[in-house]
Amino acid sequence: MLKKKKILLTIEKLLEKINQGDGFTIVSFDFPIVQTMLQLPENWDIHDRIITATAGYYQAILITECA
Repeated sequence: MLKKKKILLTIEKLLEKINQGDGFTIVSFDFPIVQTMLQLPENWDIHDRIITATAGYYQAILITECA
């Protein structure tokens, strides 16, 4: 979305906000996430499975915009 100019935010600004602790948490992509991914539909794109598995594993709210 950054490349399509739909979001007025640079990668540098995003990293700065993450570093400030502005509501972001960086988590590892590790074995428990992979195990959770295996429970999701195989026909989903890999990036969607990773995002959904990570949110599910950490019991986080996932907000999306599907076009």
